[in-house]
Amino acid sequence: MATSYLQDLKEVPIVVVSRRANTPVVIASLLRELAPEADMPTVLDLNSLPDARDYKGLVSTLTGSDVDDPKKAAAELAMAFVEDNLRLWIEAFDLFEVSSESETFFKALGKALKVLVQTDVISTPQLVVTGRTTPMKIWAELIRDNTAVVVNDSGVEVRYTAQMLYNQEGNRRTIVELRVLGGDYYSWVNGVPQNEYDGHQPKDFWLMLVLKGLVTRAEFFEVLWPNLPEKEQVNVFHVTKRKVAEVFDVKLPAKYDSGLYTVDGDKVVVFYDLGDFIDNYKAATEALLNGEDVDWNSIPNIPYSAIMPDMTLPWFTTQRDKYLGDIADVRREQAVQKYNQADSPTELLEAAVYLARAFNLNPVADEPVFKMLVETLLALSEYEMVLYAAANYVAIASFAIAYDIVDIVKSAFEKLVQEHSDNGNYQLVVETADKYNALGLDIPKAVANLIKSAQRQVRKQK
Repeated sequence: MATSYLQDLKEVPIVVVSRRANTPVVIASLLRELAPEADMPTVLDLNSLPDARDYKGLVSTLTGSDVDDPKKAAAELAMAFVEDNLRLWIEAFDLFEVSSESETFFKALGKALKVLVQTDVISTPQLVVTGRTTPMKIWAELIRDNTAVVVNDSGVEVRYTAQMLYNQEGNRRTIVELRVLGGDYYSWVNGVPQNEYDGHQPKDFWLMLVLKGLVTRAEFFEVLWPNLPEKEQVNVFHVTKRKVAEVFDVKLPAKYDSGLYTVDGDKVVVFYDLGDFIDNYKAATEALLNGEDVDWNSIPNIPYSAIMPDMTLPWFTTQRDKYLGDIADVRREQAVQKYNQADSPTELLEAAVYLARAFNLNPVADEPVFKMLVETLLALSEYEMVLYAAANYVAIASFAIAYDIVDIVKSAFEKLVQEHSDNGNYQLVVETADKYNALGLDIPKAVANLIKSAQRQVRKQK
């Protein structure tokens, strides 16, 4: 995160983190960067505290006071920030009850905290709110007057400034937030949930416009209505444009110039997580090419299946495959870096996790990464995991295990058979041998007699 960005937050008491994929560890790192001298905030996880999911329950949980009036409740909590030296992190804010009273509460709390910051009574940030969604209905006014700031899950600021909210003519722009990662599709228009598009075609039209940036009418026809006659394509095109306009309550959230359609930035401002996601990987790729360190924790580990999961048209699946290829390239470099730098069992185990992720991201077997993975697992004495990884390799690659990897798998197999045999686990010896045979590999002579003996013992027990 840039220093200039951190300086901008010195007067902002509330930070809202749109946490779509990252872990609390990453967010904690962000908080330490924002306020390195301060103690970590008290964490209030709404997943396990249902009574704190409205403003009255929140204040009661933190202060023990029962206050109905939202402004008085805000004043009560503001005093706790001073008297109890409170710093607060509210997790899973998605579960918080959004109402006119809660809006009043947070506006009053934000204003009180800002005064306390400006008079040096407290430092920033004092209140951190995290969740997979960010209900702008609560935060919009606080963001506009620099009392709150929204950052995405890489710590990049999403600030709703006056210049962003209004165009040069002074007309209000429509703020659109899109979430297409994580298995579900969500959208908000000016902070209000809007997931009804009157059919899938308006949604496909809109996402193609956002993802591609510049689209010709012919490209819309080819992607969305390839099997219709041209006259019908024209008719459906105009109907779909009208439906999209109705969703966003503007004449058309796209503009046409020189044969190309694009999002009309004079009418609409769009924030979407896939764009952030792609930008993060591009930045990581550039850093790797320049030999710079990459903050891997800032890049969400989002599986292939979570990228635009309900978009099935060929153009979207092609885009998904392209993203997958880019992600696999960066994850591979990440894994190799972890592997090369590992010099303890803990770091080796971490490297194994990254290697497994990198290998599984690539639909075509990545043999060098797989070799590093099984070598790491062998070094950790995770013999069972070596066989499991080998089976996964065969299933994905659809061909035999490479010659230089066979010896690693063979060594793990021999050690595992010996271990089970020494412990008298004859059934496990037989099952391990069956797994090894399924890989298309011959039983090593060194353990052949142990396996035969175990098979005899199993038959006797039956």
